[in-house]
Amino acid sequence: MCEDSKVLVVDDDVVTTRVIEARLRHIELDVHCAHNGPDGIAYATEHVPDLILLDVHMPEMDGFAVCEELKKNPLTTNIPIIFLTADLNTEIKVKAFDAGATDYITKPFDNRELIARVEAALKMRFLINKLQVQALTDPLTGLLNRTALFDELKYKLMRQKSDPDYQFAVLFLDFDRFKVINDSLGHSAGNELLVRVTRSMVDMLDEVLGHKGYTAARMGGDEFVLLIDKPANNQMLTGLAEKLQTELHGPYHIEQFELICSASIGIVLSSGNYEDPESLLRDADIAMYHAKENGKSQSCFFSQQMHEQSLEQLTLEGDLRHALARHELKLLYQPIHCLATGKLTGFEALIRWHHPVRGVISPLTFIPIAEESGLIVPIGWWILYEAASQLKLWRQMYPNMRHLRVNVNLSKRQLITPDFVKHADDILRKTGLPHNAVTLEITESTIMDNMSILTPMLEQLRETGFKLAMDDFGTGHSSLGCLNKFPLDSLKIDRSFINNVDKNHSFAAILNSIVTLAHNLNLVVVAEGIEKLEQLAHLQSLDCDYGQGYLFAKPTDADDVPSMIEQLNQKFRKTG
Repeated sequence: MCEDSKVLVVDDDVVTTRVIEARLRHIELDVHCAHNGPDGIAYATEHVPDLILLDVHMPEMDGFAVCEELKKNPLTTNIPIIFLTADLNTEIKVKAFDAGATDYITKPFDNRELIARVEAALKMRFLINKLQVQALTDPLTGLLNRTALFDELKYKLMRQKSDPDYQFAVLFLDFDRFKVINDSLGHSAGNELLVRVTRSMVDMLDEVLGHKGYTAARMGGDEFVLLIDKPANNQMLTGLAEKLQTELHGPYHIEQFELICSASIGIVLSSGNYEDPESLLRDADIAMYHAKENGKSQSCFFSQQMHEQSLEQLTLEGDLRHALARHELKLLYQPIHCLATGKLTGFEALIRWHHPVRGVISPLTFIPIAEESGLIVPIGWWILYEAASQLKLWRQMYPNMRHLRVNVNLSKRQLITPDFVKHADDILRKTGLPHNAVTLEITESTIMDNMSILTPMLEQLRETGFKLAMDDFGTGHSSLGCLNKFPLDSLKIDRSFINNVDKNHSFAAILNSIVTLAHNLNLVVVAEGIEKLEQLAHLQSLDCDYGQGYLFAKPTDADDVPSMIEQLNQKFRKTG
């Protein structure tokens, strides 16, 4: 696990670095040394070691400053750092951990302790990396998932800012008529087709571009994104799109059917005008739909002249502004159950938009528009009031269900609204529902990306009586050690974890560590996306507290919840 791991030692004392280098090379580690802070930062940024041993007291730039710089850089932020110090002052140790240290070793150090601490840090690094790979990989195709794609795009955009000559292209692929195949032959056949199409695509790209010349990701469903490094010109990208069309065509023999595949491809060239992954993918998506409108099996470059697509988004935003008043928005409720007893404990409120012309519009489509336009704020207040009112009604209808709770999702845009806490408090008082019956869910990425802004707000919400949950845990880059920094009551484990819990023993062990640490921090653990009995059994063996997913029930209309409660009451009366 640890052999050949790359370790960087940063210490101005040449004797110390030589001693450490000799000891660590003895256990077959790849050791590199830097004798001042700036050189250490430069090496770490370029080579990204697996572990850094960092002296506290150095001239020019001390270890704390070096650590802070490394933690700011996305390339080095997750590298574990062990501080080296001859200072036994507790304040120094606390300051080291505050700066982001994983551990510390006191000089003069015992060789056995040095090796033990280094091996422990590398082992944890290995396990975390494995966990992140699982969390960032699409389980069906083995490609990067949406979260990993966004991370890669952030890195490429950052690289472009520092190197204006660097360019990359985004190809957004959507398979034509895939829904027809999925609906006709079933999801199993659809999944098999996606796997085989992915294999054909990757084989072709490896042959044409080489393994390191591109990045492939699955956005979800039948949507894929390719990132092409340093394209020669537009003609090269057009030729690549044509080769993709040819390679993906098939035929594919699945369940005695001969299936032909085609894809609509939108192409965007990166430029200094792009600030975030969302904008790049939005324009690639626009170009893809333009290609689809041109007759499918086409490719199209994005241009600012695609007025119809821009107008389409503006139209959707305009419709969304009136959706509340026209009663087009609706809440569905997904049950949350105690995994030990099967008892219904509450619901997560999920919003849907029933457009009068377009039909049901996915939250993945309209929530980003709501975020960007600010409409998420009034929509969020409506969700909180509606969900709280509905739960209050169910509690009154069923006295034996007064333990039921409701989970409501929040966004950063809502949380930074002036007087947010007061307004949320007023809504709960208006509905008459106790504050502790509502759990407010904030995604891991929202919390981690806005720690300084949101932590005081979360503390105020908790003091008011609301319960707080970190949602989608595992999709971002927070470490387990960060959890105690936030005023949380529960941790919701992302479905990407649950997909693999019954397939991989080491993965289950890592998940067990998460559940154990969460419990040690007095956090309740909720598993999302439970779809199979095997997953449920594994989660029960890990003492996971609660769960939700299609195994229990799909998101349910409010009108259907009473019958669900009645059935559960009858079940428990019979078993009681």
